[in-house]
Amino acid sequence: MGVDSTPLRWPAAWKDPGMLSLLQATSIRFLFIEPGALAEQARRAGFTVGDPLPSDVTVVKGLWPGIRLSPSGGDHATAGPTGEPWVDSNGWRIRAARAVRGEMRIWVDAKPQPSRSSVEDYVLAFADAAAHGGRWVIALDDRLAEGIASKQPDAMDVWKRITQASAFFNPDISYADAAVIGVLASFTGPKAGFTDEVLNNLARTKQQYRAIASTRFTSASLDGLKGLIYTDGVEPPANVRKQVLDFVSAGGMLITGAAWGPLPKGPAAANHPHFAIRGVGKGSIAVANTPFSDPYAVPNDAVVLVSHRHDIVRFFNGGAITPCLYTSSDIRRAELRTVFYSLRPVEDVSVWVRGAWRSARIQTGSQAHPQDVKLEVRDSGVEIFLPPVAQYALIELVS
Repeated sequence: MGVDSTPLRWPAAWKDPGMLSLLQATSIRFLFIEPGALAEQARRAGFTVGDPLPSDVTVVKGLWPGIRLSPSGGDHATAGPTGEPWVDSNGWRIRAARAVRGEMRIWVDAKPQPSRSSVEDYVLAFADAAAHGGRWVIALDDRLAEGIASKQPDAMDVWKRITQASAFFNPDISYADAAVIGVLASFTGPKAGFTDEVLNNLARTKQQYRAIASTRFTSASLDGLKGLIYTDGVEPPANVRKQVLDFVSAGGMLITGAAWGPLPKGPAAANHPHFAIRGVGKGSIAVANTPFSDPYAVPNDAVVLVSHRHDIVRFFNGGAITPCLYTSSDIRRAELRTVFYSLRPVEDVSVWVRGAWRSARIQTGSQAHPQDVKLEVRDSGVEIFLPPVAQYALIELVS
């Protein structure tokens, strides 16, 4: 992966301007630093100092990514309603920001937690952002920053790994996101928080999804989708309404509450405890029986309503992961960027990807170059068998 400019939040413990020398041979060129003599020296040394931000950058406030530990501070994980470890990820925040702001560069501001500040946790912060096309703003925990300032060998080893990761994880994605379910909303108003949590929990289903802002809606927003969740509390704009209903008539599914407004009539299509489903053209519309209020239930219901027969990615033995599939416009090449939130290598993992792929290569943070991996044709796709992998894998596919 190519080297790209990486932002750093300057640690308070770094009082000596000589610390700037640690950055010269790295991809770190942008500094969030308090105004003053140190900031002026950084400018003279060739660094860009924040405030104002570059015009093409948006910073989103995030959580420290990884498997959330128990509130008591022990080393066991907190499990969510699915029974799997509860994972904090900033991927949905990046997707929501890009849906609203278009081609802006997305930087994620997430500070380390003392209970999760190993070198693997830092690498994970890069991976979590880059898999979704974002860049983590490097922030060091106080102990590590002090150790680097005093040139402690262990701290310097961690710093070296951090700078290597900053160069490896490239947020630039040249292909379009491949998705099965879309989430359509304005991302403003009283339902904005609900929309955010729907995205958050939809990501935890490991489904391929797309955030779509109604203010930037085009016909391409629906490309490849099988289902669309409408989460706003008011009716959509007329142009959006028409194109979504055309999408339904052509075979898609709209999942919505009463806020959508008038809908075309159609015969009952299926039974569901939470939705009234009617057929419209070749597709269907699922209208919630009660107002949308549970951001956990809505995305999980949506995955069932749309059906796993439309899956484009399935992992086996992957554990706590986030897979992100991107495909070229001619569907002849693809990238599957996957974050593994367990800090230990995961073994015996395979992944099924829909499509007639002929070859696959994998690259991880510990590899200098991609390596070929075995794949087998299975159903309407291929199953790819991965070597032991920790934290991140980029799988390149060619048809």
